[in-house]
Amino acid sequence: MLGILVIRPTLAGLNGKPTSFLEWGTCESDEDLHEKLAADQRGERIRRLSQLCRSKMVRLQGSALLSLVALAAIAAAGITAQVG
Repeated sequence: MLGILVIRPTLAGLNGKPTSFLEWGTCESDEDLHEKLAADQRGERIRRLSQLCRSKMVRLQGSALLSLVALAAIAAAGITAQVG
């Protein structure tokens, strides 16, 4: 379940700030879109995307570890059931 939450898309971006072209769909007019595209925000956008990616990778590592622990517990329960 944690793995599903990790790979789920983050539409709101990091800290509520948009991180992709999805923000452009919220523009009311072409002028709004041109204003958003006019400002060079590549550095900030790359930083936010990197933070988002790092956060997801840390959660994915935790998910993998918890999955291994769960498998070990299931295996131990199976062995105990056969012995007992």
